Amino acid sequence: MKYVAALSGGVDSSVVAGLLKEAGHDVLGIMLKLAPDRDGAPAARRCCSLDDALDARAVANRLGIPFYVVNAQEEFARHVVEPFVGAYREGRTPIPCVACNTHLKFGRLVQHARALGARLATGHYARVVHGPDGPQLHRPADRDRDQTYFLHAIGLEALGAVDFPLGELRKPAVRAHAARLGLPVVAKPDSQEICFVPDEGHGAFVELWDGKGATPGELVDPAGNLVGHHRGVHTLTVGQRKGLGVRTTDRLYVLQLDARDGRAWVGPETELLARGLVAQDARWLATDAELETLLAGPVQVQVRARHVAAEARVERMGSGFRVAFQEPQRALAPGQSAVVYADTRCLGGGTIQAAWSPLPTGPHNPSVCLDSALTKSHI
Repeated sequence: MKYVAALSGGVDSSVVAGLLKEAGHDVLGIMLKLAPDRDGAPAARRCCSLDDALDARAVANRLGIPFYVVNAQEEFARHVVEPFVGAYREGRTPIPCVACNTHLKFGRLVQHARALGARLATGHYARVVHGPDGPQLHRPADRDRDQTYFLHAIGLEALGAVDFPLGELRKPAVRAHAARLGLPVVAKPDSQEICFVPDEGHGAFVELWDGKGATPGELVDPAGNLVGHHRGVHTLTVGQRKGLGVRTTDRLYVLQLDARDGRAWVGPETELLARGLVAQDARWLATDAELETLLAGPVQVQVRARHVAAEARVERMGSGFRVAFQEPQRALAPGQSAVVYADTRCLGGGTIQAAWSPLPTGPHNPSVCLDSALTKSHI
């Protein structure tokens, strides 16, 4: 079989290419050049730096496979970076990896693979199970490396064109394969955090990217009392505690952000709990018939990359859905993804628009009209 291996210069993607080659497949390596260059921007943790490209080429040379670099900087800026910057300016907390996977890694790369009569293979930790109604996305054997949360929006068409060879492996075994195959990246550390955001943090990146600088605003408690000031809503996220600059014996957390007046509500951690959420822009990895059956009963919903999926009821509403959790959940941040699971199977998900509770807890968390929430950009 012919495969396009998505190479990043890291251990995981390199082992994927090595295992496919060892199994006798016809393998071609492609690396996407993603992180855009911007004058004056701080040095980023580039996932596609020159060093990474050289590492990927060295791996391809070691394996004896062709290797190409595809420039996708313009698409990355348009589909990932600019929405990332815009979301933070609007007081939301985006997940750029979801957009990158959807539009580039499982968009453009799938197109390249199909044009070559090949399947795409990546180093993501996930499993594809071929069920009676088509391909299914499942959590991997190594749950500590699970990346299905970031893959929920790639769509059924892309899912049917990709393989995840590391789905049944754990990280120590992947490192062992790298050593056995003699790959030059065997000791390379794993990438961390958002690939294009520098050490100065996302706030500095946002300011330098759009050139708008910082717009300070007020920090207020749930009763609306002024307790301090912040540099800008783009520097904050719901659930944040550190860096607020408020001198108090109480631990204060960001409860809600309003970019319209630059106000940020802060309060005790208990105020972060909510019984449900409204999500928009849903993308599903199951057919309508499957969803009708699976969503009729309890499912699990994950609201952050490191959140343990919680038992919930999910009701589809137009282009989105609403979630009622069995137990209150903490810090449901607008802009993050709410991803739905049935046991190990990822059914899809959407973007959190607002948290809601049966009873409002204060002016920072007004009651939400669920029927109209899906059409509003802010609540």
